[in-house]
Amino acid sequence: MSGEVRLEPAGGGGGGGFDNPSRRNAFTGPMLVQLRHLLAKAADDQAVRVVALRGAGEEAFVSGADISAFGSATGVETGPRIEDLLGAFAELDKPVLGVLRGWCLGGGVLLALAADVRLAGDDLRMGIPAARLGVAYPKAGVARLVSVAGPAVAAEMLMSGEPFDAADALRAGLVNRVVPAGSVFEAAQALAERMAGNAPLTLAASKRTIAAVSDADPEASEAADRAIAVCHGSDDFREGQRAFAEKRRPVFRGR
Repeated sequence: MSGEVRLEPAGGGGGGGFDNPSRRNAFTGPMLVQLRHLLAKAADDQAVRVVALRGAGEEAFVSGADISAFGSATGVETGPRIEDLLGAFAELDKPVLGVLRGWCLGGGVLLALAADVRLAGDDLRMGIPAARLGVAYPKAGVARLVSVAGPAVAAEMLMSGEPFDAADALRAGLVNRVVPAGSVFEAAQALAERMAGNAPLTLAASKRTIAAVSDADPEASEAADRAIAVCHGSDDFREGQRAFAEKRRPVFRGR
């Protein structure tokens, strides 16, 4: 078995599971192909309002590439480069929630940082052991790490090769919140449901605007402006006004 990645709608969210527990959910080439398809499917499915990424079992989120598969038909080199998947995460107009338990290493850190929000169990061990393997972490991954946690944290993680525990990851800004490991999936489901109940167009505009203020790219700024304008002319905006006046919960339809 080379593992798999699944999309399992739950409570208005799409739960992407990295399932290779015998290898601590290490990813293979076919798994990265499945992940790319998962993101495309989530983008097109109006019933999916949040994508939640987690690892199977309790031992790991993703422990990086499956080294045992290198050079085989399932080796990571047979799939898309993991850093190239960052664009697919960024282009998805829906929140991506990373649900982290146990080990999160190497390419798993890049996958975690591709999420918009990261919720961690207190058993998290998050690190990049590239310096111990004699390989260089991809430039796109370093850029994302620096943008999330700053150059000093990136230098410590990359140059020491030592994993951060959950408390250190929280202090460094690598995760948004830490909860007891046994309740992290339940807490993530509750957060995903809260997000999914909000206006989809507003969620998309928020994602685009965060990207724009984090990036000097004029195209990012223009995309944010368009997303904001769509919100203001939407049926959901009018529904939100009516619901407020009528003292009820709004029913948003993403249009």
